[in-house]
Amino acid sequence: MTSAFRECGKLTELKIPDSVTTIDVFAFHDCTSLLKVTVPKTVTKMDEYCGLGFKFSKAGEDMISGFVMEGYAGTAAEDYAKKKGFTFIEIKE
Repeated sequence: MTSAFRECGKLTELKIPDSVTTIDVFAFHDCTSLLKVTVPKTVTKMDEYCGLGFKFSKAGEDMISGFVMEGYAGTAAEDYAKKKGFTFIEIKE
């Protein structure tokens, strides 16, 4: 899933399907309107440069205000959200 949604400026919310196992570098690069992403348990790897939750400029990367990641406890989604400082909403079964 490298550069899959790169520069999709109108994308505001996304539920990643269970068929996805990896979110690679630049998959969500400059998706500046994306405020909520739901990540399934099947995603076991999220590249730290996948771009989720950030907008980019010549000065570097800036967090997108209000960005939220939804997923399961103990997964790659929770790890990514914690490392990047995002709000993580746990899905309970």
